[in-house]
Amino acid sequence: VLVNRGWVPVGWEDSSGGLCLKSKGVTRVSETPGRFTPHNDKNTKQFHWVDVRAVASALGLPLDTPLVQLTHGGRADQGNAAPTSFPAPTALADLRTFRVTPTDHVSYAATWGGLAIATGGGALYALNARRRGIYRSR
Repeated sequence: VLVNRGWVPVGWEDSSGGLCLKSKGVTRVSETPGRFTPHNDKNTKQFHWVDVRAVASALGLPLDTPLVQLTHGGRADQGNAAPTSFPAPTALADLRTFRVTPTDHVSYAATWGGLAIATGGGALYALNARRRGIYRSR
């Protein structure tokens, strides 16, 4: 089983010893990278997005090895507080929410639709003004 314990800064090293007696987590599937997401590098083991098969392959594990993401039961992280200890697991509330909610989609559609209508209206006004002779190019 692969276990993602959370985010750590560059150069962080795990202290030796210690034992995790009880943890909470969820199983994860591979993500689909965005257009601008860097490629994962199995040779240097730098992964910019979750690709469970690639991580398992880089570590010499069977390709069907499951990945467990450790979580904490606290409030959503809100993206503005620096972790106080490392590794910093993800808040379970963050995994339960969509990154872009349906309300956000409606807001985006209304904004871009309004901008398209305003641009079209401005273009029609300018074309009609030129035709009526109100606006003349020099």
